[in-house]
Amino acid sequence: MLSKKLTITLIGTSFLLCTSLIAAPALKHVKAMLNPTVQYTLDGNTILKGTQTLNYNNKNYVSVAELANALGLEVSYKDNVVSFVTPTTPVTPETPASESITIAKATIKEISLETKQVTILPEGKTDEVNNYIVLNIGDDTHIKHYLNKAIYKINDLKTGMTISTTHSPAMTRSIPPQTAAFTITILEEESTTEITSEAITLDKMVVAEVNHKENYFTVTPQGADAKDINVQTIIRYDQKTKLSFDDSSKKSNINSLKVGSLVTLRVSPAMTLSIPPQTFVLEIQVH
Repeated sequence: MLSKKLTITLIGTSFLLCTSLIAAPALKHVKAMLNPTVQYTLDGNTILKGTQTLNYNNKNYVSVAELANALGLEVSYKDNVVSFVTPTTPVTPETPASESITIAKATIKEISLETKQVTILPEGKTDEVNNYIVLNIGDDTHIKHYLNKAIYKINDLKTGMTISTTHSPAMTRSIPPQTAAFTITILEEESTTEITSEAITLDKMVVAEVNHKENYFTVTPQGADAKDINVQTIIRYDQKTKLSFDDSSKKSNINSLKVGSLVTLRVSPAMTLSIPPQTFVLEIQVH
C-alpha cells in the first residue's frame, strides 16, 4: 500500500486537528467561529472541499465523519468514544463476470509480493495517487498473456508493464481504493529465449505442483527446495504429449502425474524469461 500523509495547509492561522467528541460529564453551549481559510491536502491533493471548520478557544475543529470518509476509514461513535477502523472487508472475486469492471489498458506502478497487491494507473489518468487502483491478487485471479494460454503468477508481473484487467465493482474507500482482481492480461510482447535448436532434456526432475485443469505442472531439480521459484520450471502439456513409465505395466496417462513423481522430460527449446520460466513438454518419462 502506498504511504499516505495528511498535511493541513493553513492560511493566516495556526491549526490543530481535534474532535469535540470527548468524554465529558455534561454538554455545554459554546460560541465558535467558522474559519473558511483552512485547507486540507492528502499527498498534495486537496480533500475535504466544502468542509466547515470551526474555531473555538484557538483550536480548529472539523467533522470526524468527513475526515474519516476522506481517509477511507470507518468511524463509529458510542458512549462518548470515537472509533476509527481501517476497512478490512475483502472484495471477493465471486462477483459474476457480467458485473465486473474492465480496464482496457493500464500501467503497473507498484507490485507487493508480500501482500499480493498490484497498483495500477488506468490509461488516460494523470499520474497521481487519487487515480491509482490497488488490485488484490487471490487464488482465483487469472493472470495470462494476450498471445498465449500460459499460466502466469504475480511474480511474472513487472513495474511499468502494460496490462488490461477485470475487477470487482466493490472497492474500499481508501486512497487509492482496493479491489479484487478477476483477471490480468499482459499486453506487452513476450520475451523468449532460444536455448538450442533441438529439444532439451531435463533429467530426473521432481514434480512440485500439478494442475491438470490448466494443463501444466511444475518441476524442480532433485534435492532442491520445491517452493523456491528460482529453481522451478513450469511445464505445459496437452493430450498429445507422450508419457511413459519405467514400469511398463502402468498405464500411460498424463493425469497419473502426482506431486513427488520423479520424471525426465524432453521439452521445447523455447522458454519464457519469466520467473519461473515456462516451456512445453514433448515427452515425459516417469521413473
